[in-house]
Amino acid sequence: IALSSDGTRGTAAWYRNNGSIYIVQTSSVTISGNVASWSSAMDLSEDGRMSFEPQVGLSSDGTLATIVWRGHNDTNSVIQARSASISGNTATWGTFSTLSTDSETSQAPQLSLSSDGTKAAAVWALFDGPNTVIQSSTASIAGNTASWNEAVDISQGGGYAYVPQIRISSEGTRAVAV
Repeated sequence: IALSSDGTRGTAAWYRNNGSIYIVQTSSVTISGNVASWSSAMDLSEDGRMSFEPQVGLSSDGTLATIVWRGHNDTNSVIQARSASISGNTATWGTFSTLSTDSETSQAPQLSLSSDGTKAAAVWALFDGPNTVIQSSTASIAGNTASWNEAVDISQGGGYAYVPQIRISSEGTRAVAV
């Protein structure tokens, strides 16, 4: 879950079993005093594809959100993302993007957004056979449309790197990943 800087808006994501597979769902909220008004839950992940591990980023004013998660493409786990523009508690989600390669298994996504929600940075662990590397991608976001850059390795190959973390600066010009 992520909250706006003043605590009056938020967006949450989770995964649940729909009776046959795990899917990622989301809901947005407006908060006034003690009253929270949640939108209806919406399926966020690709239809018919197993999905887990959602991570939420929200602009400081609560009007832009991006969510990354681990999806499945029939063969491997991949990292996917969607962005939304939000008015009140109603989010308008754009199309999903696959950030990682679809020929190897990726998991443990993490996400960070700039304060205005127009820049994003994501990291995840990629299993490339006997080793694990940390990969990253950055995006420019306009409304509910995100343009993700090609993923790059940020850890050395030939070993085991796991549990990545990332933070992006408030203006979105610098990011640090470990």
